[in-house]
Amino acid sequence: MAAADAARTADLLVTSRYHPAVFAAPAGVPTLGIAVDDYTTVKLTGALGNFGQDSVVSLDDVLSGAASDVLADAWRRRDDLRGRGLQLAAARKGDWDRWFDRIAEALSPAASRRPH
Repeated sequence: MAAADAARTADLLVTSRYHPAVFAAPAGVPTLGIAVDDYTTVKLTGALGNFGQDSVVSLDDVLSGAASDVLADAWRRRDDLRGRGLQLAAARKGDWDRWFDRIAEALSPAASRRPH
């Protein structure tokens, strides 16, 4: 929980990992995702894109210095990104709640006794 809270309350997050991005983006934290391979590119692009962010760079971009412009842009747009992320998260909360309720119902002991 401490790592999730740190991601949610950061002023800016730089990560090559999926879960910190998943915690930060809905909280409106500007995030620079560093993709180390195609799989990570897809995960980070999706995690950030769902909340209006597009700051995913390759490891080569980081090593060459090209990522610094993307990072600076995310920092400049931080107020807009925060507002948009929080707005999108609030708009989707009902959908998430219903989804988790369906999962909890499907996994409940009573569900296992129902005929299929």
